[in-house]
Amino acid sequence: MVRGQNADRREATRLDTQSDCGVLLRHWRITAGLTQEELAERAGLSVRTIRALERGATTRPYRHSTDRLADALGLADADRQAFTRAARRAPGTAWQPPGRPVPRQLPPPVPGFTGRTAELRALAGLLDTDGMSPGTVVISAADGMAGVGRTALAVHWAHQIADGFPDGQLYVNLRGGTAGQAAATPPEEALATFLRAMGVAAGDIPADGQERAARYRSMLAGRQVLVLLGNAGSAEQVRPLLPGSPACVVVVTSRDVLSGLVARDGARRLVLGPMSAADSGALLTRLIGDRAAADPAATAALAARCDRLPLALRVAAGLALAHPDAPLADLANELADELADDLTSQHEPGAAAAAVFAAALRRLDPAIARTFLLLCRYPGPGIGIPALAALTGATVRQAGRAVKLLERAQLIQMTGPDGIAVHDLLSDYARERHSLGEPGAVSPATGQPELAHTGGLAMPGRE
Repeated sequence: MVRGQNADRREATRLDTQSDCGVLLRHWRITAGLTQEELAERAGLSVRTIRALERGATTRPYRHSTDRLADALGLADADRQAFTRAARRAPGTAWQPPGRPVPRQLPPPVPGFTGRTAELRALAGLLDTDGMSPGTVVISAADGMAGVGRTALAVHWAHQIADGFPDGQLYVNLRGGTAGQAAATPPEEALATFLRAMGVAAGDIPADGQERAARYRSMLAGRQVLVLLGNAGSAEQVRPLLPGSPACVVVVTSRDVLSGLVARDGARRLVLGPMSAADSGALLTRLIGDRAAADPAATAALAARCDRLPLALRVAAGLALAHPDAPLADLANELADELADDLTSQHEPGAAAAAVFAAALRRLDPAIARTFLLLCRYPGPGIGIPALAALTGATVRQAGRAVKLLERAQLIQMTGPDGIAVHDLLSDYARERHSLGEPGAVSPATGQPELAHTGGLAMPGRE
């Protein structure tokens, strides 16, 4: 028996040096004495997926599909490595010459991502549809709801499946889903960014937008690349960025459902609403810790005050951590009072989130609050600490301290040395509700930088 197993292993090794994963899959399936139907049932994949792999219609399965098949076949050690190696090997010529970069542009995942199990399962299911790529997936918000966690979900899922895209991952923030301070990214600009990331010299990038799109599609032809397009404003903004290769996957996040992409381009759509009660409570518990776990009723009330929106939940957790001795029930009641006081907007969409933001801003030192509001008005896509110091008239050390405090309060996220990111919903809230006095203006009463209030919710410093 051992001699037979060794012979099988030698045969698999020989096959691995000259054959694709479909040949190996058929070899190991027959060796295991399984039909295609039996293997499909064991692996939790469709029979058409198995058939497509064995006949070579699908040459490079996704990593999680490879893992399922290896588990179903009982492959281990050298056998499993041989199968995985064959599945990752690209057929035909290499995508780009040696020395050209393979882009790895995915932003860092949101720390402490929690929940969304059903949504992640639905997204994973799209990759197993008859062994074919889903093409384009649109993650949108129910009724245009902001702060629902579209990009956080997309980035988390993208990191989960990144191994299945060995030719690279591309990312751009299209900035089209808000009336924010930064102009929407034109498709031509996004294409130039992608081409540079794939090794095209700046001088070789075509000036014409259609020629850029054609060059982009040519470079992705036949390859497995994951493209993440964040905050899309319209189908027209997305369409030039769609690869022609069926082996690529495009994930688009948008407040809009982008029905044009669904109807004309065959995109699949996943619509997000607020988190479930269980998931929102789990997120607060993960962020706050023992205090939330010890008082599930207050934690549930706090989640409800946030409308179970991930962004509002994170800001509320920042409030709770900043006041470790305050009962969570008191914070939940305060948020309810905050909303009740704002009679003009308490029934508007996002009003609960605005109440959380107002409470968070009110607790900030006025100078830190002014830094945050200036960040919300900054016209560029990102800013570093030295530039923030120049913007606010502070020292680099003071600006760094402000960034740490704002990050601890969950009001900003650091995405790199020059990547202080403010969520669109927070930026919109700050611009709509508040205005700044002249830079450097000082209140005679407090000696602190002055913040003008334009109505609505409470401003920092007001008791």
